[in-house]
Amino acid sequence: MRYLTEGLVAGGLVAGVVWYATRDRDRAARERATAERVARLADARAQLTTAIARADGAITAGNVAGDAARVARLTAARGQFADAIARADGAITAGNVAGDAARAARLTEARAQLAAALARADDAIAAGKAAGDAHRVAQLADARAQMIAAIARADDAIVAGNAAAGGASPALAPRDKNGGLTRCFDDLFKRHGRGIPIAYLRALANAESGMDPHDRLGLINIVPKALAGYNERHPNARITADDMRDPAKNITVAADHLRVVVDGFRRHHFDVPNLVENWSNLHFVRLLTASWNAGHSESAGVGRVVRYLKAQPATSRPAEITIDTVFEAAARARATKHLSNPRKLAYAKDVVAAFVRERERDAHERVA
Repeated sequence: MRYLTEGLVAGGLVAGVVWYATRDRDRAARERATAERVARLADARAQLTTAIARADGAITAGNVAGDAARVARLTAARGQFADAIARADGAITAGNVAGDAARAARLTEARAQLAAALARADDAIAAGKAAGDAHRVAQLADARAQMIAAIARADDAIVAGNAAAGGASPALAPRDKNGGLTRCFDDLFKRHGRGIPIAYLRALANAESGMDPHDRLGLINIVPKALAGYNERHPNARITADDMRDPAKNITVAADHLRVVVDGFRRHHFDVPNLVENWSNLHFVRLLTASWNAGHSESAGVGRVVRYLKAQPATSRPAEITIDTVFEAAARARATKHLSNPRKLAYAKDVVAAFVRERERDAHERVA
């Protein structure tokens, strides 16, 4: 794991070099910065090459010892080192003079790999705790902290690169080369999303933060009340507000909150078809999204409005409970004002429209 850390630190160094480049104002200073970047990239490449050689030795030793799980982890790390070398080669060859926007794009890709490595470190730490291996857990925790620091440096460099290129300065490019939302967090969505469709979490994260994990409330915005609820439900695994900028922990809290909403639907409104979990039923997805964004409680949220509608005489009760009927009846039901806000209604519909597009894109690419 020490060697993985060395590679990640080298990646953080590259992000730092890019930051300095954006500060240069005149040609001479830019040329000096370019030469320095190339030298440091070459040094980072050398470190990565050394890490690959060490990983190869460890993989060989693991194979001899029959430790398949260790070999798999080392092989995955080796693949990341090789990818990082390829990116460093490209930057060195180009002299890193293709412009700030291109550098920001490369850093975004590197950042995604760091996030994936962070998720694997979380799994390894959990396994180490289960095995009672305190020394291994301490080493992994140190590496994990360095990964988070490297991600933060990459975020800063990406923002600086986008700003220098005259763009809107998002911390991450929200779209991939095929025009859909970026998939750089898909591994984390799968690991920590508690079975919620990845395409939906993608759409929600884009609506909440523009896919920016460095947002004040995190990748999927977590308000203090939602975080407090999580900590009440999980007193032995408490998460702080500062942790919300860690994508893995942020997604963990967001998915837990969404599951609380779905469980509330099941317990209180099992007789309402559009509140039964079914991700193919867009009425369900819209109501869930509205509950996330505008309130879900039985006392003041979507639950209250649904109870109100079910209590109406058959002649005045809507034939079907949907997001539109909930928002239309919210004021009469004396629910939270958020459920009478047309912007909240539009938000929920927009998220679900994005979810549908992402789901269709995923299905198309699987077939292709």
